[in-house]
Amino acid sequence: MTEQIRERDSIFTYKSIDLPNLAYIQQEVLLAVTAKYTSNTLHDVYLPEFFDNCTHLKQEVDKLVPWNLLRQVHVISHEPGKSYSIQTNLTAHIDDLNSPRGLLNGIAFNIPIYNCKDTTCDFYEALSPPTLMTPEFLASKGIVFDKPFWAYSNIRSIDSMKGNTACIFNTQVPHMPVNTTKYHRIVISLRYPHAINITEYFKD
Repeated sequence: MTEQIRERDSIFTYKSIDLPNLAYIQQEVLLAVTAKYTSNTLHDVYLPEFFDNCTHLKQEVDKLVPWNLLRQVHVISHEPGKSYSIQTNLTAHIDDLNSPRGLLNGIAFNIPIYNCKDTTCDFYEALSPPTLMTPEFLASKGIVFDKPFWAYSNIRSIDSMKGNTACIFNTQVPHMPVNTTKYHRIVISLRYPHAINITEYFKD
């Protein structure tokens, strides 16, 4: 059904990626970023050098996309029992591509780290213009940023990916992480320069 939806809508949403040493990667990253992400809703951006001691992470990613092409690593924890920004009735969103180090590619490489088994990331078609607002994690730092969000009434579901597999996904399709478990969900999102065609590295 997923493939039929992608063909019908003529848009790339995501592609699952096999990481044989995923369990080791998860252990390394959790040690590197500390336990604060397991009990707080956070979205932090790190330079790749922060993960220099994560041997399995670097080796496995480097087999797929050269590690030295990586520009940022986002560590994102989603609160339990809710979907993204549901408290404001604003749900689906697209990711910002602006970075102090240059424009980012719209395709991200996501790796599940903690409590991802029973979660998803859902994709939508926008039925109206978005509402622009500053996400809470930025507002708490005094940053004002207009990020596009859509309410449930203004989107149509087109796809869904399971949260417990690594994947490349299109951050420019309205999407929403869904975590209805009792614990925080943690993923890392690898971001690359705009000039790098990420999908070329993941051809069958």
